[in-house]
Amino acid sequence: SDLARLLVRLDGTGVVLTTAFEGRLAGCFATYVGAASMDPPRLIACTSHENLTHELVDRSGVLAVHV
Repeated sequence: SDLARLLVRLDGTGVVLTTAFEGRLAGCFATYVGAASMDPPRLIACTSHENLTHELVDRSGVLAVHV
């Protein structure tokens, strides 16, 4: 599956998370990204609550994962 191929690439790879809300942009290196579910395909990404990226993802509900 596409998710399985992505998960293989995530192992040992630097991952950047980006988001935007009301014209504000933010991004950070992920401390952890992994599989949350294979069906439906979902990822889990962990960020610090002190990070602007976390705040904007929380507000917008939008997250991009760059591998």
